[in-house]
Amino acid sequence: MITVRKLKLTIVGDEETRNQQYKLIRDEQYQQYRALNLCMSLLSTYNILNNWNSGAENKLNSQIEKLNKKVEKNKNDLKKDNLKEKRIE
Repeated sequence: MITVRKLKLTIVGDEETRNQQYKLIRDEQYQQYRALNLCMSLLSTYNILNNWNSGAENKLNSQIEKLNKKVEKNKNDLKKDNLKEKRIE
């Protein structure tokens, strides 16, 4: 369970100092939100691309391997047939 507490921040000082300090806090919060948004976007993009590519690549690689095995088998069969023809002649 996550608990949240709301804090009320009060800066003691003259008007100009308070405005500067509040502006600093707002600017820092804005930078934190931007950084968090950027990180979450990168993580989400990486996750989507990784999930999408991993399945397609594996499937493609297995299909290529199967085709290569078939090609090798056919080559071997042709060699055997050529040897048989030479023996008959």
